[in-house]
Amino acid sequence: MSKVGVTFTELYELLSARYPEYKMPNIDSFKDAEKMKFPGVSSRKLLSTGFQFKYGLEEMFDDAITCCKQHNIL
Repeated sequence: MSKVGVTFTELYELLSARYPEYKMPNIDSFKDAEKMKFPGVSSRKLLSTGFQFKYGLEEMFDDAITCCKQHNIL
């Protein structure tokens, strides 16, 4: 996923497919949270300057999960 933004649903689908060993609540339990107004985080300005990310969303979460496992958080 090398997009400017990612929706809550897209993130949920990515994480539940990539890490099936972790029990995630049903997507329907997050419907209220999805409707809430959260401050937007966008990489649009960075990308418009020619910036290129070295790692994608998948790699970022892979590294975060690995780190959490190493520190016995997961």
